[in-house]
Amino acid sequence: MRNTILFLSIWVIGSPSFAQESIPPEVQSALYDFHPTAEDVFWEHREGAMVANFFTSGDLTKVFFDEEANWLETRARTSIHEMPKAVAAFIHQHYRNAEISYTGVVSWPDGRKAYRVESELPSEVVVKILSESGKLLEEKRIAFQPIETSGSALQPLPTKEETPLSPEEL
Repeated sequence: MRNTILFLSIWVIGSPSFAQESIPPEVQSALYDFHPTAEDVFWEHREGAMVANFFTSGDLTKVFFDEEANWLETRARTSIHEMPKAVAAFIHQHYRNAEISYTGVVSWPDGRKAYRVESELPSEVVVKILSESGKLLEEKRIAFQPIETSGSALQPLPTKEETPLSPEEL
Protein backbone atom coordinates (compact mmCIF):
# COMPACT_ATOMS: atom_id res chain seq x y z
CA MET A 1 0.00 0.00 0.00
CA ARG A 2 2.78 2.42 0.89
CA ASN A 3 4.45 1.68 -2.48
CA THR A 4 1.18 2.40 -4.28
CA ILE A 5 0.83 5.76 -2.54
CA LEU A 6 4.46 6.61 -3.29
CA PHE A 7 4.00 5.65 -6.96
CA LEU A 8 0.83 7.72 -7.28
CA SER A 9 2.49 10.71 -5.62
CA ILE A 10 5.45 10.55 -8.00
CA TRP A 11 3.14 10.04 -10.98
CA VAL A 12 0.95 13.05 -10.12
CA ILE A 13 3.88 15.38 -9.42
CA GLY A 14 5.77 14.25 -12.51
CA SER A 15 2.81 14.20 -14.84
CA PRO A 16 2.36 16.82 -17.56
CA SER A 17 -0.96 17.93 -16.08
CA PHE A 18 0.78 18.83 -12.80
CA ALA A 19 3.35 20.88 -14.71
CA GLN A 20 0.55 22.57 -16.67
CA GLU A 21 -1.35 23.44 -13.49
CA SER A 22 1.77 24.78 -11.75
CA ILE A 23 2.26 27.48 -14.41
CA PRO A 24 0.62 30.77 -13.37
CA PRO A 25 -2.19 31.96 -15.67
CA GLU A 26 -0.26 35.20 -16.34
CA VAL A 27 2.64 33.20 -17.76
CA GLN A 28 0.35 31.07 -19.91
CA SER A 29 -1.36 34.24 -21.16
CA ALA A 30 2.03 35.84 -21.96
CA LEU A 31 2.84 32.89 -24.22
CA TYR A 32 -0.27 33.50 -26.31
CA ASP A 33 0.59 37.22 -26.54
CA PHE A 34 3.82 36.16 -28.33
CA HIS A 35 2.54 33.05 -30.08
CA PRO A 36 -1.25 33.29 -30.48
CA THR A 37 -1.39 30.15 -32.65
CA ALA A 38 0.62 27.91 -30.28
CA GLU A 39 -1.10 24.55 -29.85
CA ASP A 40 -0.48 21.45 -27.75
CA VAL A 41 1.81 23.39 -25.41
CA PHE A 42 3.77 21.35 -22.87
CA TRP A 43 5.08 23.35 -19.90
CA GLU A 44 8.13 22.54 -17.83
CA HIS A 45 10.24 24.17 -15.14
CA ARG A 46 13.80 24.41 -16.42
CA GLU A 47 16.91 26.54 -15.97
CA GLY A 48 15.16 28.71 -13.36
CA ALA A 49 12.31 29.50 -15.76
CA MET A 50 8.96 28.25 -16.94
CA VAL A 51 9.29 26.90 -20.46
CA ALA A 52 6.56 26.46 -23.04
CA ASN A 53 7.35 23.74 -25.59
CA PHE A 54 5.38 23.50 -28.81
CA PHE A 55 5.84 22.98 -32.53
CA THR A 56 5.88 25.76 -35.11
CA SER A 57 5.85 24.65 -38.74
CA GLY A 58 7.02 21.21 -37.60
CA ASP A 59 10.00 22.53 -35.60
CA LEU A 60 10.26 22.58 -31.80
CA THR A 61 10.03 26.01 -30.18
CA LYS A 62 10.85 26.71 -26.51
CA VAL A 63 9.81 29.99 -24.92
CA PHE A 64 11.27 30.86 -21.50
CA PHE A 65 9.41 33.09 -18.98
CA ASP A 66 10.17 34.17 -15.43
CA GLU A 67 7.59 33.96 -12.61
CA GLU A 68 6.30 37.47 -13.39
CA ALA A 69 5.46 36.41 -16.98
CA ASN A 70 8.41 38.31 -18.46
CA TRP A 71 9.73 36.78 -21.65
CA LEU A 72 13.36 35.73 -21.18
CA GLU A 73 14.27 34.04 -24.46
CA THR A 74 13.03 31.86 -27.29
CA ARG A 75 14.84 28.90 -28.81
CA ALA A 76 13.50 27.75 -32.16
CA ARG A 77 14.90 24.65 -33.85
CA THR A 78 15.94 25.21 -37.43
CA SER A 79 18.02 23.38 -39.99
CA ILE A 80 21.58 24.30 -40.86
CA HIS A 81 20.35 25.23 -44.35
CA GLU A 82 18.11 27.97 -42.88
CA MET A 83 20.96 29.60 -40.93
CA PRO A 84 23.11 32.47 -42.20
CA LYS A 85 25.90 31.34 -44.52
CA ALA A 86 28.63 32.32 -42.02
CA VAL A 87 27.01 30.18 -39.29
CA ALA A 88 26.63 27.23 -41.65
CA ALA A 89 30.29 27.63 -42.69
CA PHE A 90 31.40 27.55 -39.03
CA ILE A 91 29.36 24.39 -38.45
CA HIS A 92 30.78 22.68 -41.54
CA GLN A 93 34.33 23.67 -40.59
CA HIS A 94 34.21 22.75 -36.87
CA TYR A 95 31.55 20.03 -36.79
CA ARG A 96 32.49 18.08 -39.91
CA ASN A 97 32.69 14.72 -38.10
CA ALA A 98 30.45 15.55 -35.17
CA GLU A 99 26.95 14.29 -34.61
CA ILE A 100 24.92 17.47 -34.26
CA SER A 101 21.85 16.98 -32.09
CA TYR A 102 20.39 20.50 -32.30
CA THR A 103 20.64 23.67 -34.35
CA GLY A 104 18.45 26.66 -33.71
CA VAL A 105 17.90 30.38 -33.37
CA VAL A 106 17.91 32.04 -29.94
CA SER A 107 16.09 35.38 -29.54
CA TRP A 108 16.05 37.75 -26.55
CA PRO A 109 13.73 40.63 -25.58
CA ASP A 110 16.38 43.27 -26.35
CA GLY A 111 16.34 42.22 -30.01
CA ARG A 112 19.57 40.21 -29.98
CA LYS A 113 19.63 37.00 -31.97
CA ALA A 114 22.18 34.18 -31.98
CA TYR A 115 22.49 30.65 -33.28
CA ARG A 116 22.81 27.60 -31.02
CA VAL A 117 24.57 24.39 -32.05
CA GLU A 118 24.63 21.30 -29.82
CA SER A 119 26.65 18.16 -30.30
CA GLU A 120 26.46 15.12 -28.06
CA LEU A 121 29.55 13.25 -26.90
CA PRO A 122 29.46 10.04 -24.82
CA SER A 123 29.61 11.92 -21.50
CA GLU A 124 28.44 15.45 -22.29
CA VAL A 125 26.70 17.88 -24.60
CA VAL A 126 28.81 20.62 -26.24
CA VAL A 127 26.91 23.88 -26.79
CA LYS A 128 28.15 26.73 -28.97
CA ILE A 129 26.43 30.07 -29.42
CA LEU A 130 27.31 31.93 -32.64
CA SER A 131 26.63 35.40 -33.98
CA GLU A 132 25.01 35.92 -37.37
CA SER A 133 28.51 36.54 -38.76
CA GLY A 134 29.63 33.09 -37.55
CA LYS A 135 31.68 34.39 -34.60
CA LEU A 136 31.80 32.12 -31.56
CA LEU A 137 30.14 34.05 -28.69
CA GLU A 138 29.91 31.35 -26.04
CA GLU A 139 30.77 27.73 -25.56
CA LYS A 140 30.12 25.31 -22.75
CA ARG A 141 29.92 21.65 -21.89
CA ILE A 142 27.03 20.16 -20.01
CA ALA A 143 28.19 16.92 -18.39
CA PHE A 144 25.82 13.99 -18.16
CA GLN A 145 24.92 13.06 -14.63
CA PRO A 146 25.99 9.48 -13.94
CA ILE A 147 23.10 7.30 -12.81
CA GLU A 148 22.75 3.60 -12.21
CA THR A 149 21.03 2.10 -15.23
CA SER A 150 21.69 -1.62 -14.53
CA GLY A 151 19.70 -3.04 -17.38
CA SER A 152 17.11 -0.27 -17.64
CA ALA A 153 16.49 1.88 -20.68
CA LEU A 154 17.29 5.07 -18.76
CA GLN A 155 19.91 7.35 -20.22
CA PRO A 156 22.08 9.78 -18.24
CA LEU A 157 20.61 13.25 -17.83
CA PRO A 158 22.54 16.50 -18.29
CA THR A 159 23.53 18.31 -15.11
CA LYS A 160 24.24 21.99 -14.67
CA GLU A 161 27.99 21.34 -14.43
CA GLU A 162 29.59 23.24 -17.27
CA THR A 163 33.21 22.97 -18.34
CA PRO A 164 34.86 25.38 -20.84
CA LEU A 165 36.12 23.83 -24.04
CA SER A 166 39.82 23.64 -24.70
CA PRO A 167 41.13 25.24 -27.94
CA GLU A 168 41.76 21.77 -29.40
CA GLU A 169 38.07 20.90 -29.05
CA LEU A 170 36.74 23.94 -30.92
